[in-house]
Amino acid sequence: MQILPRLQKKAALRAVFFVSRRSLLFLWSLQERINYPLVQIR
Repeated sequence: MQILPRLQKKAALRAVFFVSRRSLLFLWSLQERINYPLVQIR
């Protein structure tokens, strides 16, 4: 019975890591998309 919560915790940590990494990549791409036209104007 002790193994199940540990696996759940591991899965939750992995999910959180995956989501945060994806959101960071999304924000980075958004920033690049915003900065690119500004660089072109200069």
